[in-house]
Amino acid sequence: MSFAEVQQEVFLVSCQNCHQSQGVFTFENYETVSASLALINRRVFVFGDMPPRGLAEEPKALLKAWMDQGGPP
Repeated sequence: MSFAEVQQEVFLVSCQNCHQSQGVFTFENYETVSASLALINRRVFVFGDMPPRGLAEEPKALLKAWMDQGGPP
């Protein structure tokens, strides 16, 4: 599993629209995302407040599996 797969299936579909328009955090490159894995984990899996409407089970499982592998490129 690669960043490109997670980016296509999760970040670009469920995150990028809001984050791109706010300009605070984007999911466009591996360096930005990999530096924020702890934050992403807290917001998606611990607090469950991102994305605001939540993630469907399949993309959530894909993101979790990728992060469990250390978020490889």
